[in-house]
Amino acid sequence: MTKYILLLLSSVPLFGQDQTFLTLHLEDLVLDKENPAPEVFDVRRKYLRESRKWITPPSAYLRTSDAERSFVHIVSQANNPISLPTSALRICLFNPKPIVNGSLFIPNKDNELSEHPFSFDLKNAKILASEKKSEETYQKNKLAYYQKLQKLSVPGTAWFRHQSEQASNRLKKLLPKSEITHQHNNTNRIIRPVRKRGIERQMDLFSGGRAISENLQLDRVLRLSSDEQNRTIPISSVKGITIDEMPWKELIGDAKPELDPLANALPSDQHALFFPTFQSMIEVMDKATLLGTPLLRLSEGRAESARSREKYRDQLCLPDTELSRVLGPKLISSVAMTGSDPFLRTGTSLTVLFEAKQTDALVAALALRRLQSSQKNKEAKDVNGTLFGVKYVGLVAPGDRIKSYSAVVSENIVVVTNSLNQLKRIIQVSQGEKTSLSSLEEYHYFRTRYLRPPAQHEHTFVLISDATIRRWCGPEWRIGASRRTRASSELAELQARHESSSALHLKDFPELGKVKIINGRVHSPRFGNLAFLRSVEDLGIKKITEEEKRAYVFFRDRYQSHWSNYFDPIAARLSIRDGEISGDLTILPLIGGSDYRRMISTTGDVKLKDSSGDPHPEALLHWVTAVDMDSPELQQVSNFASIMAPSLGTGAFSWIGKSYSLYLDQSPFFSELDDAFSSGGEKEANEFIKKNQGRFPIALNVEVNNPFKLTAFLAGFRAWLEQTAPGMTVWSNHSHKKQGYVKIAPGKNLEDDLMEEGSAPVALYYVPSPKSLTVSLSEKMIKQAIDRNLIRRSGDANQTIAQWAGKSSAFFAKNSLIELLDRILQKESLKHFQKKSWSNLYALNEWRIHLGKMNAPSYHLAVWQTELQCPGGGKYTWDEKFQTYESSVFGHPGKPRMPQNGIGLLSPFGKVDFGLTFENDGLRAQATMLEKKRKLSPQKDK
Repeated sequence: MTKYILLLLSSVPLFGQDQTFLTLHLEDLVLDKENPAPEVFDVRRKYLRESRKWITPPSAYLRTSDAERSFVHIVSQANNPISLPTSALRICLFNPKPIVNGSLFIPNKDNELSEHPFSFDLKNAKILASEKKSEETYQKNKLAYYQKLQKLSVPGTAWFRHQSEQASNRLKKLLPKSEITHQHNNTNRIIRPVRKRGIERQMDLFSGGRAISENLQLDRVLRLSSDEQNRTIPISSVKGITIDEMPWKELIGDAKPELDPLANALPSDQHALFFPTFQSMIEVMDKATLLGTPLLRLSEGRAESARSREKYRDQLCLPDTELSRVLGPKLISSVAMTGSDPFLRTGTSLTVLFEAKQTDALVAALALRRLQSSQKNKEAKDVNGTLFGVKYVGLVAPGDRIKSYSAVVSENIVVVTNSLNQLKRIIQVSQGEKTSLSSLEEYHYFRTRYLRPPAQHEHTFVLISDATIRRWCGPEWRIGASRRTRASSELAELQARHESSSALHLKDFPELGKVKIINGRVHSPRFGNLAFLRSVEDLGIKKITEEEKRAYVFFRDRYQSHWSNYFDPIAARLSIRDGEISGDLTILPLIGGSDYRRMISTTGDVKLKDSSGDPHPEALLHWVTAVDMDSPELQQVSNFASIMAPSLGTGAFSWIGKSYSLYLDQSPFFSELDDAFSSGGEKEANEFIKKNQGRFPIALNVEVNNPFKLTAFLAGFRAWLEQTAPGMTVWSNHSHKKQGYVKIAPGKNLEDDLMEEGSAPVALYYVPSPKSLTVSLSEKMIKQAIDRNLIRRSGDANQTIAQWAGKSSAFFAKNSLIELLDRILQKESLKHFQKKSWSNLYALNEWRIHLGKMNAPSYHLAVWQTELQCPGGGKYTWDEKFQTYESSVFGHPGKPRMPQNGIGLLSPFGKVDFGLTFENDGLRAQATMLEKKRKLSPQKDK
C-alpha cells in the first residue's frame, strides 16, 4: 500500500500546484563531466580573414521529451555582443517529469553545434531560488523567446505571435500593473518589403520588374483599424485617381491590328493574360516550372510556395493531366485568364475563358471533370442558375476547396470561374452592356506593337489596362485590400489558437463574421480562409469609416503627386521558340521618382546605334549605354573634374560622344580562373586574380565626338597625374600596324612593392582614335581594338554590327563566361538559399517538438496553406542525432551542407541578352535567353 501511495504522490506536481514551471541555469543541470559545456559561445557574425568569409554561428537549442514544453532562451547581456557566457542560457521546462533527461546543443569554438546530454532530478528543485520556480520567470522567458522568433519574419510567424500573446496576457495577470512594460503585439502591423540588393536588384532593373513594382505599389497597404461600428460613408463618394490617360490616338495613327477573339468578352478594367493556343499555355507553364524555379526562389522573400497552380486547378475543377493535354488542342483554339485583382497567392476571383473549337464537347469535358471532383469530395454540391439570361452550372464545397462555375457566354466562348460576380461581369461584357477590353485604345496600341500570331511569334500576351490600374488604386480596392490583409492576420491568429487548443474568443474579431472550423481550417463567411481569401470584388464594400477615407485620401494624393502628365498601362509578351525564350515589356509612362530616373536623365533622348560600343564577336560579356553629356548630372561630374584637376581644362569630359561600353573578351584567363576556382574555391580564385590582375581581359570603350578635345584631355590627365604622383608611373608609346597606343606602367619602386605582395606586373593601355577611346589592362585587347578600327575605316562590309536588345542600355553574356559567372555567383546565391532553407526549420521543429506532428512539412501545408520548400530543391527530414529538421541539400545549422554541383541559376542558358529603351516617359525592357542544347546520351545496344 505504501508503494502505491508514494507512486500517487510522485505524480502530483511540485509544491501542490496544478502546473510546474522551471527556469534553470546551466549550473542547475547534471552534465557529462567528460563532455563539459563551453564557457562562452559566439552569437554574432564574425569575419574570418584567412577564408575571407562571414560566419554566422548556429543558435543553441534544447531537446527533451521529459516535459510538456521545453525551450532554451538566450539572455543578452550587452548591446549586440559578439559572444555570451553559457550562464546566459535559460533552460525552461513546463510540467517536467520527476527525472528529466535531454540534450543541450551549444556552438563550440569551431562554430559547430556540439551535444551536451544533461539530467535534472525534480527533487533538487527544492533548493532552487524561488524565481527559478515561478511561473512569472518562465512566462517572461517564453515571451522573449517567441518575440525573437516573431521578429525573424519566417514561416510560422502567426504561431510565434500567438505564443507571445499568450505569455504577455498571462504576465498581465501575474504582475502588478506597475511592472507591466510589455507592449501588446499588434496583429495588424504591416511589415514593408525589404528592398532588394545585389544580383536581385540588377535582375529587377534590367527585367523591368522594378518598374512594375514602382508603378503599381501593391505593397502600399493602408494602415487601418477594424472599427465596424462607424462605417457610414458611401465609398462611391470618395474620389479615386484623376490623372489623364495617354493620348493613344496620336500613338496609334491609322494602325488597325488584329485583336484577340476573347478580348470581346473581357472587362476593360481587368488584367488579361492571352494564350494564342492551348498548347502555348501548357508550354509556358512547363517552361516556367523547369527553368524559372531557381531564379524565382532567389527573388522570393520566403522559401515557401502557395501551390497556386494546384489549388486553383482543384478549386476550378480544371484538369492538368496527360489526357487533357492531348484533348485540349482538339477542343480549344485560344485561352485567356483574368480576375478582379492580382492576389493569386492569397486568393483571387480567377476566371478562365476558352475559345472553343467544339463547344459541346468542351462543355461535356468540363462536366466530366466536375463529376470526378464530386466523387472525390463527398461534401461538394452541384449548383446551377441563370444570370442575365445565361445558364450556368457548377460545383461548390465547404471552405472553398471547390468553387467552380461554368457557362457558355457566346457561341464559342466557355467561361470557368470561382466567382459569380466575375461571371456576371463577363456575361454583361459579352452582351455589350459593359465596356470590353477590345474597345480600349491602349489595347489597340499594344497590339500594334505586339502583333498577334502568325505575324509575330507569341506564347502569351499580358495587358494591365489604364482602367485596371485606376481600379486597383481606387478607394474600394485599396481599402478592401487593407481589410483582406487584416483579416488574413486575424485568421492566422485564430488558426494558431485552434492548433494550440486555446479558446478562439471570436468576439475579438467581429469583422470576420460567424467563423467556422471546416476540415480543421478556420473559415470566415466574409473573408474566406488562409487558402482562399475572398477577392476585393466579392467583399462588396459599400460603406467605409472616416479613418479609412482619410487613409485612402492620403495614399491617393501622395501617389498622384508622382505623376506629371499621364497614367500607366502595362503590356508584355513572352515567346518560346527553338530553345530561345524572349520577353518584351512596355510601361507607359514610369512613375516619378523611379529608380530609372537617373538613367533616363543621363541617356536623355540619345539612342544606341548598331555600331555603338565597339561590337565584336570575341566579347563574352558586353554592356553598353547611351549617354547625354548635356544632362545636368554629367555636366556636374565634368565640371567637378575640372575643379579637382585644372589641367584638364573646362568641361573635362566634353569630348565624350553618345555612348560608352565595358566588355570582357575571350581569353585563357577565364579557363585558368575556372581551374583555380574548381581546385581551391573562392580563396584560390582570389589569389589567382591578385597574381594575374594585369591579364584581366576587360576594356572600356568611349565614343568620341571631338578628337581635339580628347587630345587636350589626355595631355591634361598626364600632366595632372605626374604632378600629383611624380615618379609613380612610366609612360611609353607603342604601335601596332602603324597605329600608336600608350602604355602606363607603375614606376620602379611601385612595381617592386607589388612584386613583394605577390601581385603580377600591371599596366594600363589606351588607344585614341577620331571615333573612340579604348582603355584596357590587356595589351592584346588594345591591339584587337586597333584592328577593328582599321576595318571600320576601310569600310569593309564584314565589320561587326550589333543588334542591341535596347536603344538606351543593353547587356549580354554568353558561352563559358555564363558558366563561370554562375559558379562564382552561386557561392553567394547558395549561402542565400541556405539561409532561406534554414528559415523553415523554426516552424518545422515547432510543429514536431511542441505539437507532436511527426510529419511537420505535411502538417504545415494542410493547416497553414503553404508548402515549405528548400530553395535548393531538397526535402526536409528529421535528424535524430541533432533532434532537428534538416534539408537534404543544405543540412541544418549544426551540420551544414552545400551542394557540390550547384543548383544551376544561369547554367541552363547559353546566352542572356537584356536591353532597356526609354520612350514617351516610359520604359521598354526586352530580354532573350538562349537555352543550352542538351547533350543526348548515346543509346546502349540492345
